[in-house]
Amino acid sequence: MYNHLFSVLFFIYSDSLRIYDLTKDKDDFTKRSFFVELLGQGITISANYDYRFNYNLTYRVGIGILPVLFIFVPSFPMSINFLSEILDSHYLELGVGTTFFFIFPLPTANIGYRYQPKRAGFMLRINFTPIYDIFYFKDGLSQYLFGPNGKSQLVLLGGISFGYTR
Repeated sequence: MYNHLFSVLFFIYSDSLRIYDLTKDKDDFTKRSFFVELLGQGITISANYDYRFNYNLTYRVGIGILPVLFIFVPSFPMSINFLSEILDSHYLELGVGTTFFFIFPLPTANIGYRYQPKRAGFMLRINFTPIYDIFYFKDGLSQYLFGPNGKSQLVLLGGISFGYTR
């Protein structure tokens, strides 16, 4: 079902997708971004580094924290994102990745809006981030976030990020 939803969303936006243009100057966009994300792929809060290795593709790594009882469990979000420019400096962002808790991976996806100027400056991201809870059978993430009645293998989160790009 979720594969069909992703396919439909992809085809809806396919008219606006601009695949990497070989005539673009490779220095015509900022390549490095640092941002803090609330909720989203880091689950609660995370600090992230995002690198654009071409005009449409980025790689993101981060470190976050998840409070469990009286300790903080580290999380490590990682993803590959595809950017489609809608307007100048405004992008549709589609991505897949994983968030690690210790050695346990949780598959993630994201679809959202990204404002990233062509030159250095303020960066904003607003994303919808479904996370597949593979540990559902062992009081997993859905029960942690939504209580004992939160029984779903698919945890639906939104996230907002603020940062700096250069």
